Amino acid sequence: MLTPAEARTLANVAEAIVPRGGDFPLGAADVGVAERATAWMERLPTGACRQIRMLIRVWEASPLASRHLRSFSRLSPETRAAWVETCAASAAPWRRIPLVLLKMLALAAFTADSRVEAALGYTYDCLEPAPPRRGKRLAPLQHPDVHGAVEETADVCIVGSGAGGAVVAHELARAGPDERGDLEMHVRETLEAIALG
Repeated sequence: MLTPAEARTLANVAEAIVPRGGDFPLGAADVGVAERATAWMERLPTGACRQIRMLIRVWEASPLASRHLRSFSRLSPETRAAWVETCAASAAPWRRIPLVLLKMLALAAFTADSRVEAALGYTYDCLEPAPPRRGKRLAPLQHPDVHGAVEETADVCIVGSGAGGAVVAHELARAGPDERGDLEMHVRETLEAIALG
């Protein structure tokens, strides 16, 4: 899906973000970020692929409008890393936003590699070594089972299961019910403990 020049640009971006020889044992060049991203793109709609390719080409040309007067791939690795840092800290959205999008693509491809997962210590295991506790199973509410006015009662409602919601749900479940029966205070104390780390 990517031309060789586009794949080279994406690889150079990834290597500027995750270089070899840093604090992490693997670099982007060690795991074939561009190849993995290209394979992913084969499953995307044509319009999405076209937009990603345009983004890569715009990024490749972006240093031409600076004091560098060279395309991104023609810069030295050190200058590429400096250009990435400059764009990341820039107040100009036309420098910052393309980098954010390419960084997401590159880091998704990087962290999807099994060697990177192993180096990160990601094992697909549960957080708690103990088996799940027995209790009432939750029944999800979803369309088309929900009709008319539905009223649910809950002690806590966490919206979202991302980085914030998942941590809050985990910590509240681990803390268990408050012996004092003061749920509001219990939730507040748990959230403060999470925030203070």
